[in-house]
Amino acid sequence: MSRLLRLGELHQTLVALEGQAKSTAASMADVSSSASQHTLAAQSSLAGVESAASGALAVVRSRGQEIRQTAQEAREGAERDFRGIGQAADVAKASAATALDDILANLRDSPWKSELEELIGLIKIGGTGVEELVTKFGAAGVAGRELRDFLEGFDPGTYADQVRDLTTELRSGAAGLDEVIQQLQGSTSTYAKFLLSAIEAFKGGKITLDEMQRRLDAIRREFPDTELEDLAKALQDQLAQGSL
Repeated sequence: MSRLLRLGELHQTLVALEGQAKSTAASMADVSSSASQHTLAAQSSLAGVESAASGALAVVRSRGQEIRQTAQEAREGAERDFRGIGQAADVAKASAATALDDILANLRDSPWKSELEELIGLIKIGGTGVEELVTKFGAAGVAGRELRDFLEGFDPGTYADQVRDLTTELRSGAAGLDEVIQQLQGSTSTYAKFLLSAIEAFKGGKITLDEMQRRLDAIRREFPDTELEDLAKALQDQLAQGSL
């Protein structure tokens, strides 16, 4: 009887333990299920973040490409504009450089023909500036226009710069009498013709060095503080050194 009683108690204990085990297993299952759900949620959230980041990166890359393309197009457009401006400036410069020749070509029977030829000729060899031409004859009629209209866009320093460069080249030995002759031949001034004839006579042995120096002195006295005086002085110096 005592043994049966102990077996009954043992059976009850086993049943209780089995119930506890099932309860623990159920709790473990709940915990596992909850953990799985949290894991899935985390993975889903991470996938969302990665997707958003990937999308943002794609937008940045696309925008960067657009910016680079826009910058390239802007740069190419600017280069085209600069080329156009440069070409237009070259055309305008070439047109302005012929302004004095255009005036000379349209003088015909102008009452100021001789004076204009002399003055324009002096401008071309650095003996005076275009300002004197405008001051004295700006309102003069030439081919139905005022003379000053021919000079629109003309650089007053065009010929002065040419003579100044020639003077520099003479002093450095980069130019000689032939280049001076070429400059003088483009002038209608009697002074240019005077100096041109002197240089050609000197080259041909028809006048002495002293005579050549005297003629250059005359030019310098007539046109003090001008590019023409500087050119004459450079000629004198180079001749005296025997460089020409």
